[in-house]
Amino acid sequence: MRTLRVTLLASVFAVSCGPADAPRTQAEAPAAREAGAAAGSVADVASRPAVSEANLLEQESFWPYQLTLVEPWQPSGSERTLPSGTPGVLIRVEDSGLARIDFSNLGVHDVPVARTDLVRRANEVASGERRKFGPNLLVAVGRRLMSSLGTGPEAFEDLLESKLVLCIFADADAPSLPKLARAISQLERRYDFQPMLFPQGEFEDADVLARLQEIGWGLPFMPSRYAGPYSESLIDPSVALPAVSLSTPEGRLILEMPWRPEASTDLGEALEKTLGHGGARSIAASGAEGGD
Repeated sequence: MRTLRVTLLASVFAVSCGPADAPRTQAEAPAAREAGAAAGSVADVASRPAVSEANLLEQESFWPYQLTLVEPWQPSGSERTLPSGTPGVLIRVEDSGLARIDFSNLGVHDVPVARTDLVRRANEVASGERRKFGPNLLVAVGRRLMSSLGTGPEAFEDLLESKLVLCIFADADAPSLPKLARAISQLERRYDFQPMLFPQGEFEDADVLARLQEIGWGLPFMPSRYAGPYSESLIDPSVALPAVSLSTPEGRLILEMPWRPEASTDLGEALEKTLGHGGARSIAASGAEGGD
């Protein structure tokens, strides 16, 4: 698994959509210009407070995709010190203020923001000097997800419409999966979020596809080659499986918990608190008469 993690950062995260976090060039594609529009107009930039450690959670749209250490840092419990200049992929900024970073074969670690160039890069994104191809979490996983319709890769453009992302970490063969699917589907009819499955254990993609079609659960899933490494990055290892994590498209964590009988209630409350009425599905979309 660790050998694969080298590929994960060097190829999956960075190459799947080109240099996801890089200074602008005059040859940038129109899609990159549109994604960079989050920086806003010159007037907006002038009036916006600079990104700082104190407001990183509020300024998540400017989180850089990639970053580097700006000074040596030794992970807790490790004998190895990561040198200054070590590159990584930003998974998210935690409520604690630490940055969760995937350093590929060097592991996933929660690092003090001051030890990185995160704030500098975020300000470059805000000013338009550094481009983004889309929200960090969706860019990281979106182009690897498979459709449960059996049509191949999930349409990345469709994922960009998501207001929230629900990552589900579960064994596709588990007898409890249909019950989990029903609970998630009921919430999905009420709230605008995108569920996606990260199957656990040893599995064949064709078996997961068959299982999802058998229980009628139409959500994208991560192929076997990538599900393990992505799971390591996205969910804390102390959380018992099966589990779910609710995040913004940028990756800011809203809720992370094991799935248990009362979990759908907790998840519903988190969705209501985060999205409220504005995050509800339109009546037409939920299958009833009427409009949004």
